[in-house]
Amino acid sequence: MCRIRVFCIALAAIFLHAPFTHADALRITPEWLKAHLQDANLVILDSRPQSEYEIDHITGALSFPESLTYQQKSSGGQIVEADIMQNQLRERGIDYGKLIVVYDAGQLID
Repeated sequence: MCRIRVFCIALAAIFLHAPFTHADALRITPEWLKAHLQDANLVILDSRPQSEYEIDHITGALSFPESLTYQQKSSGGQIVEADIMQNQLRERGIDYGKLIVVYDAGQLID
């Protein structure tokens, strides 16, 4: 596993119309992730910039920079529209039934 400070949040396809849940209810531990790395329905997204992903990342993780999730970030930011987010996730093979774990270097997800 990579040596970055990892805060993991399991996102059960939130951007694919799953109901919203409080973030604390979705947190996982690094131990849980390690135990489930081989689960067929698990998708790990690395939300760090592509350049950091290329240096080191959790084995099997897909690069999904947080910059893809915002529009007009310089003026406070807005999450991209649901259909855009859905397309970005589907392009990576993510659909209903997938358990999504998103991690960063500790600065974005709290």
